[in-house]
Amino acid sequence: MKTVKKIAVAMATAGALALGLSTPAHAINEVDCGDRTDFLLVRLPSSDHCFANAGPIGVDLRDPVLIWGGNNDAIINYVDRVGRGDSIRVNRGQLLRRVDGSLPDIPRIYEIRIL
Repeated sequence: MKTVKKIAVAMATAGALALGLSTPAHAINEVDCGDRTDFLLVRLPSSDHCFANAGPIGVDLRDPVLIWGGNNDAIINYVDRVGRGDSIRVNRGQLLRRVDGSLPDIPRIYEIRIL
């Protein structure tokens, strides 16, 4: 009976893999900014955060003052001051700055998705 159960589990696992029921891999990661200009950069009042590779990543970044697209197209998902969710697209080579109004007042970024 144990052998039949093992065979059934093995067949179910193989079937799930064949159907593509595994979770997708996301390659995006936060990286050291260094002197690189090709990363997606989110500048906060006290720190810089850089991201590379495609996919989504959950973050908790507060009060960004600048976003630089680098060599990336990205969607920045955030919560506004009223608590509503919204998003902004950043294109390759695009610079968004709060000081000149190109970057909206964003209290908290909760997800970055590099396309």
